Formats: sequence, structure tokens, C-alpha cells
Amino acid sequence: MILKEFRPHSGKILLFLIFISLSASTILWTLRDHTPPAWDPADHISAAYDYYAALARFDFRGFAYEFFEAPHYYAPMVHLISAMVFLVVGASRLTGILVNLISLAVLMGAVSWMARSLYGQPRSGSSKDAVGSHPGIALTVLPALVCACYHFNAWLMHDAFLDFPLAASVAVSFALLIPRTISRTAGPSFSLAYLSGSACWSNRPLHSFSCCRVFMSLFAS
Repeated sequence: MILKEFRPHSGKILLFLIFISLSASTILWTLRDHTPPAWDPADHISAAYDYYAALARFDFRGFAYEFFEAPHYYAPMVHLISAMVFLVVGASRLTGILVNLISLAVLMGAVSWMARSLYGQPRSGSSKDAVGSHPGIALTVLPALVCACYHFNAWLMHDAFLDFPLAASVAVSFALLIPRTISRTAGPSFSLAYLSGSACWSNRPLHSFSCCRVFMSLFAS
């Protein structure tokens, strides 16, 4: 009886277990890796620590200086999220990559949702019972698994690069640009607003990654 109740959600449960496995292996890798971080990850952790140090002292003037005036080369969103993590669990190399685990959950959820939205609907002329009222496990799990375990993403997940949160932002922007996910009136403007805002706050190349998809959505019937 219990298995029958959980069967419609088996794909999501398996996806969650895969996320736990990938997160655990990433944490174990980081704990066992004693090499110093490379230039970019060290710079990102340092920037996050600058925001965290001001917030931990309730130095809002210092935080405003770091946010508006200090010469940070990269956009602040990922650094601010890491600073919030530091406030909760402390600053370390391990907690510096926890933003990647948050991004992993977002990435897997967005890719899985897109696959189910685009390919999990009954075809015209087929009955709902014949197709099934729930998408298959493979459709729920495999696209997200391939995206997360692609060798470049799997490597980025272990270090404090901005590229893995950027991949999650691109996935969410693509999901928002799927026509059936949003209303015809407010949808496109909201999607483009999210796309532009997240690009400005996370990493500027997000615009170049998503521009083709934006044009496809604008000219889609």
C-alpha cells in the first residue's frame, strides 16, 4: 500500500537520492583535498569572506563599502549567498562550495522539470491512461543526471567557481522561457526580467548563453 502511494513520485525520490549521493561525494572530495584552491576559487571565497566579515560584525557601513565601492571584479550574487552560508555554519573551504550544492539542486530540478514539461505530456490522439498520468522515471531522472554528471560540471562542482551557479541560472532561465510554463500576458516580460537580473547579479556571460533561446521564445507562435 505504501509503495503504491509512492510509485507516482518514484522519479522525484530517485532524483533526490542522486542529489544526496552527489552532494556527499562532493563534500568528501573537498574534505580529502588538501591542495590550495586555484586563483579563481580563492578569489571568490575571499570576496564572500569580505561580505561575511562585515555582516558578522554588524558593520553595515563596511558592507555597503564592499557592495558599492570595493573593486570586486565579479557580480555579487554567488558571493552574497556564500556569505549567508558563512554566517550560519562558519567560513571554510568546505562551506565555500556549499553554494554549488544549492546550485546542484536548482540545476537538477530545473532540467528535470523541463524534460517532464516538454516530453511528458500525452500526445494528441492518445488517451491519458495509455500514456500514463505521470512521466516516467527515465524522463524525470536521466536528463538531470546527465547534466549534473557531465565531466565539466562534475569538476566545477568541487571548487568555488562561479560557473556552476551560472549553469543553474541558465537552466532556470530556460525553464522560465518555455511558453507553456507562463501566461501569455505577464510571462515573457517576467522571464526576460529574471534573465537580465540574474545575469547582472551572477555572471555576465549568462546573456550570451541565453540570447538564442530568448529570440526563439519571442518569435514562437
